[in-house]
Amino acid sequence: PKDSPIDLQAQHNTASVYTTAQIYPMLPERLSTDLTSLNPGVDRLAVVVDMTLDADGGLIESKVYCGMVHNRCKLSYDAVAAWLDGTGRKPAGIDAVPELEQAIRLQDNLAQRLRERRRKAGALDFESIETKPVFDGSVLMNLVVDESNRAKEIIEEFMIASNGVIARYLASKSFPSIRRVVRVPKRWDRIVALAEEYGVQLPLQPNSRALNRFLAAEKKNDPLRFPDLSLNVIKLMGAGEYAVETPSHKASGHFGLAVRD
Repeated sequence: PKDSPIDLQAQHNTASVYTTAQIYPMLPERLSTDLTSLNPGVDRLAVVVDMTLDADGGLIESKVYCGMVHNRCKLSYDAVAAWLDGTGRKPAGIDAVPELEQAIRLQDNLAQRLRERRRKAGALDFESIETKPVFDGSVLMNLVVDESNRAKEIIEEFMIASNGVIARYLASKSFPSIRRVVRVPKRWDRIVALAEEYGVQLPLQPNSRALNRFLAAEKKNDPLRFPDLSLNVIKLMGAGEYAVETPSHKASGHFGLAVRD
């Protein structure tokens, strides 16, 4: 409730702050790292987005309802990705949960189909180099490259799909919502000029499919320098924004993800 102790603390902190060494949460830690976290071995209240998809990743039907989640196995992105790629052993704990292996492999297969479906619709495939600090206690020991992988893509694709369901659910109830949007690039002419440096002619009007074909070709031709090209295009696309959508006002979609909701 407004002006409750939790609300007043959130107002005072204004945001959660993430540093390389520590997180300073907006909400009390009892909420932010406990009651709203899917910690192993405990029940947690949740809103469930239940989706039925066809073999190509198309949405057949969806439901939104309240439920209880019990996390029975804590897994890491890198370990799951190595196992799915065949370069690492099966993570400990998977065999202890009946049908978990089957579920993860199904999710991986479906995530790749969802990704391909968005790609065909014009979703942009970027690649950036990010670093992740490695600590021993409070001492920074190393910086390692934090790369995208198949395990992360499962979560990414399911998040995009479930966000779409929630957005359309709220719209069906004539309920206002806050959308994160990436508008059609205002500096498209500079993206066109950048592509010309690589010998590629993009349309004069913004076209995500054409841009993605250019990016995919360059990733294949020169994977080593592709992250630099990705960063340049991302900067020229402009920053994402938060926009209110109401029954009378439709927010613009997300140019980079090729989704409306």
